Amino acid sequence: MKDQSHQKLINYTDYYVDSNKFQHRAKLLRIKLRIPLDGLELSAKLKKTIEKQGGITNFFYCPEELNNLLYTDINDYTKSIIKDFPTTNTTIINFFKFYVLYNERFYFFLSKYSVERTNLCIIEDMRLTLKLNEKMKMGPVHTVEVLKNSFENYPIIIKLHPSISGNDLEDFVEKNRKLIKSYLKKYKDESSKIGKIRKRSNIVKKRSEFIYNLHKNNKELSHKEIAALTNKEFEDKCKRIDYSYVGKIISLQKKMRI
Repeated sequence: MKDQSHQKLINYTDYYVDSNKFQHRAKLLRIKLRIPLDGLELSAKLKKTIEKQGGITNFFYCPEELNNLLYTDINDYTKSIIKDFPTTNTTIINFFKFYVLYNERFYFFLSKYSVERTNLCIIEDMRLTLKLNEKMKMGPVHTVEVLKNSFENYPIIIKLHPSISGNDLEDFVEKNRKLIKSYLKKYKDESSKIGKIRKRSNIVKKRSEFIYNLHKNNKELSHKEIAALTNKEFEDKCKRIDYSYVGKIISLQKKMRI
């Protein structure tokens, strides 16, 4: 079930991917992987296969073009360029890995399989986590590492006893709101844009892609002509734009594809 904190993270993801900092890192990683700067070719068949596979299957994915690498190499490379992203797990790694490989944003990674893990608020069965580590005989050192990773991006926890009711939980959170806020403030990055980014509408995204494709496929068109064609195509759907906005959109779209 999607909620407000999940939507905040989704909105921020778009902002993060579009940022010059991440686009530069993605470009350098593509160079390192020796793939085209605009990503590998993504056939309709492969795209459908990726979307049908589960999150774990895609986590083990490695394209044929990179047969000299292991999936662990690509995952580690991906993790290295998103160290400043708010949270990291297999779902997040999948999203950014496939963006680097194919220049494609597979949003289903963030919403279809693990909404409960791709969120700024997470519910986790810690007793089960510890039992799994014990069953796998990972040892105390590994268990400490698991706990450390679990709390790295989520430093504040609310411990729940199995006997409480839903009303008990709501009452507790409400009456301890000030304390919770004080802990949140202690660890909050004031420079972070999370929660300050609004969701971009699909129609605006389509308009930006329309502008870029017009420019790419019709080099003879001026920005003024592209603006006129765009306003006609999206009449009554978006606000009218002028030639200066066209130049801005083309520049941003180019950066996203470098």
